[in-house]
Amino acid sequence: MATFLINANPKTRRPETIPAAQKIIDWGESSGNVIRLTKNTADLLGRTDQAVSDSEIQDSIDILISLGGDGTILSSARMVAGSNILIWGVNTGTLGFLTETSLVELEADLSKVAEGKYQIDERMTLETTLEGHDLPLALNDVVIDRGAVSRIITVDMFANSMPIATYQADGLILATPTGSTAYSLSVGGPILAPSMRAIIASPISAFGFYGRPFVFSENTELEVRVHSAHGKSALTIDGQSAIELPELARFTVKKGKSVVRLIRFHDSSFYQVLRDKLHWGEPPHADSE
Repeated sequence: MATFLINANPKTRRPETIPAAQKIIDWGESSGNVIRLTKNTADLLGRTDQAVSDSEIQDSIDILISLGGDGTILSSARMVAGSNILIWGVNTGTLGFLTETSLVELEADLSKVAEGKYQIDERMTLETTLEGHDLPLALNDVVIDRGAVSRIITVDMFANSMPIATYQADGLILATPTGSTAYSLSVGGPILAPSMRAIIASPISAFGFYGRPFVFSENTELEVRVHSAHGKSALTIDGQSAIELPELARFTVKKGKSVVRLIRFHDSSFYQVLRDKLHWGEPPHADSE
């Protein structure tokens, strides 16, 4: 028997989320497995008696069930960072690129997880060091941008203390292979298989012809120095944790010491997921006459 924690998006507008959570709770009661809830999830379901505080999670949970979309996976990853807790993504969101189980598959996959019939997919993280701040690990990306003001910033990038590039740009994205299909992709960054160990640096709307992405080895420590003529810029981790920076700022990014461990049941390859969820490689649709 195992102890499961449900983490649902507390701001969900999806009507499927609460019934799915209830199905998991009912399954736990009938199977003898323990189901606990994050505080926000307990409030959402009106079951505060099953709530677990953030400080208790890493000592009392075997598997975290992330109930939502990719954003919920990212918040779940921060909850269990540095531990061996597995994350199982159940999609009640829209795209759900990182999730594993659809609502149609939920009942069958509950049986599989109870029997231990799953694989573990380890994903690289990024560790960010900024003086005066305790920042979470990033599963997707670390982003520096111009903030709320529509003026470019100057970004100097160094790799293992060697100068690489100076960008006049809207910002810079430092992404993991997992994050290669997120924000980095939208600005022209390459797609990397999630099993790879590398760091992608993709400038955002760089001025000039040199604004091309780089791919660095996993052992590279990147240093970023930012100059904002308008006095401010913003550093964001996984699109969810943001810090406003002063006119001049400096931070470093390197491979995190821990990985995120995702449960996989199905045989679909990463490339098949690209085709199914991003419609990658499909010809454009034309209206028939």
